Amino acid sequence: MSNAADSETTMSSFRFGEYFGIELRLHWTFLALGAWIGLSILSETGSLLLTTHSLVTLASIFGCVALHEYGHALAARHYGIGTLEITLLPIGGVARLERMPEDPKQELWIALAGPATNFVLAAGLGVLYLLTGGSISNLIQLSIFDGSLLSVLLQVNIVMGLFNLLPALPMDGGRVLRAGLSLRMPALKATGIASTLARMIATGMMVYGLVRGGLMLTIIGGFVWVTARNEYKNAILIEKMKMSHRRQGTDFSPGKNGQAPSNQASPAGEWVQPEVVSPERKKFTLDGKTKPARSRP
Repeated sequence: MSNAADSETTMSSFRFGEYFGIELRLHWTFLALGAWIGLSILSETGSLLLTTHSLVTLASIFGCVALHEYGHALAARHYGIGTLEITLLPIGGVARLERMPEDPKQELWIALAGPATNFVLAAGLGVLYLLTGGSISNLIQLSIFDGSLLSVLLQVNIVMGLFNLLPALPMDGGRVLRAGLSLRMPALKATGIASTLARMIATGMMVYGLVRGGLMLTIIGGFVWVTARNEYKNAILIEKMKMSHRRQGTDFSPGKNGQAPSNQASPAGEWVQPEVVSPERKKFTLDGKTKPARSRP
């Protein structure tokens, strides 16, 4: 999940449709991945049928990723939080919320909605798998991309749901952990603990990926590490912003897209508002002008 629009990501993706009133976009790297996989299989096997089957499988898997993100988006809508768009990338999906929930309980349920969607899909696919002659023993023996499309999607949804429950920000399990900690301690401290644990897990992912030749796991580990660090930086910025408002005797209430409401002005240099609470970019707003943030590592 992410809480505001990133114009650069939007410009590098294209609209694929609108479902449940939320726009679905595909990043250009997703198409590049599909083309690379298709050409690789075609050149190795010479089979157009096998290539088509592989691309249909890939599209179906990312359909499950999209449903995972729609689970987050619809749960957020239940709490009055809109979703600007959902974007699919090779490493997964991003649901860009208008804002992150301030109530830890809301963040917890929104985070759990994604994996819950995968487990519901897995349950439905599991019933179909058994009704069509499949058996649990055969399913366990299959590697994740062996077997029929039905068995592949069943395994993918189980793995996707469990993997996302790892307690590593920005993954759903990390958000669940932070939400739980926030019920017992200040949000900044909770984010710090969750961020530290996430970076430890991410380091393990990268080391394991490098040792075992798992490029994708290494990439995901790097993404998690950077994002977890920036989640904590964003939490610090938001805390500074709240302290600034408390000193002025005003209430802090983020507006749509994480921007400051027009009726909440601050002296130049004191208003610090992350435009995007996601790993890619933050901005300072000084004297009404938006400038790139200079963050220290």
